[in-house]
Amino acid sequence: MGLSHTKLEPIHYLKNKLGKAAFEKVTERDYDFISYQTGRDRDQVKETIDKFLETHSDGLMNKSEYCQLYQSLRQDSAEKLFLIFENVFRALGIQNPEADLISMKEFLITFCLTSLGDFRKKLEYAFELYDLNGDGALEIEEAKEAIFGIMELFRAPKEKTISEITNECMQSVKITCTVKKDDFIQGLSENKRFSNVINIFK
Repeated sequence: MGLSHTKLEPIHYLKNKLGKAAFEKVTERDYDFISYQTGRDRDQVKETIDKFLETHSDGLMNKSEYCQLYQSLRQDSAEKLFLIFENVFRALGIQNPEADLISMKEFLITFCLTSLGDFRKKLEYAFELYDLNGDGALEIEEAKEAIFGIMELFRAPKEKTISEITNECMQSVKITCTVKKDDFIQGLSENKRFSNVINIFK
């Protein structure tokens, strides 16, 4: 199915889409996913996140708190973590380190996409976080925004803009009236340029 090559400008799609969502409890699936992707004990993952939520019942955190929670779940070199945090805060439009807050849903999606684990699992988890009504499908424009939001988290290769890669990915996705989860994952998995870009933190 042909799609118009919409030029989506960098306007922090992750923040605009996920930051507006009401806080929801961290689910058993969230704990399972983080444990699977990091290789950390599930009970330790749950204890770490639950301890954070004891003092942050609304799930909101500033830059410093984001970094602390992230590092409590993933150990890596200072250089790699600096690169990850720089990209995350740029994608979320975080400028004021104290006043600009990050939601738990934003933490989960950015942790998911920058984790070391399975590529298809990342896409599945990301899709489900964007699927706010849980019906297993995204509208075409929502799917494009989801891809663009994911790409904003990474620096697109010089020869392609984020908007161009987003449109390229959408050409690979099977579309009916909406975009189903399996088709979303399959289409993006087959796009080597996309997979190379979002695996830069490995």
